[in-house]
Amino acid sequence: MQRESNSTPWGFRMQGGKDFGCPLQIQKVNPNSLAERCGMQANDYIIKIGQISTEHLKHPDAQELIQQQNNMLELTLQRGAPPDANDYNSRVNFPPHQLMQSTQNNFAPQSDYETPPPQSPVPQVAMPVSNNRAILSQAHNTPIGLYSADNVTETITRTLK
Repeated sequence: MQRESNSTPWGFRMQGGKDFGCPLQIQKVNPNSLAERCGMQANDYIIKIGQISTEHLKHPDAQELIQQQNNMLELTLQRGAPPDANDYNSRVNFPPHQLMQSTQNNFAPQSDYETPPPQSPVPQVAMPVSNNRAILSQAHNTPIGLYSADNVTETITRTLK
C-alpha cells in the first residue's frame, strides 16, 4: 500500500501479537480506506511487515514497525486458517529487540565508601499476658463526624452563597 502523506490513515485496525498469545490479525478495515482498496479484510492474518516476520512480535512492536514504514507499507497477509510456524519465514533474522552496545561499567564500591558496622538486633521484651484485660477498640480516622446535621447544614449554606 502506498499513501501520499502521513496524514492519510492506512484504514485498518490490528489485534493480537505475542504479548496477547495470538497471531497478529486485522480486526477492522475502514470502508473506502487504502486498506479496503488493496483488498485487506477483517480477520486476515499479518505474516510479515515489510521483510520482518511477525511470528514473535508483540503488538506495540508491530505498531512501531508499521509507523516506521512511512508512506509505503508492505504487508504479507494470510486469509483463512491461523498461521503456523511454517507460514512465517523462519530464515528472517529479526531480533525481537535491538541490543544496545555493551558498555563496561564498574559497579564495585568506590574506595571512599565505607560500610557501616553491623548493628545487633534490638531485644524484644516479653509482656505478661493477663486474662482480665478487656480489649477496647476505637475507630480512628472515621468520617462519621463529617455527616453530622450541623456540618451538612453548614456545607449547604456555604455552597449556596
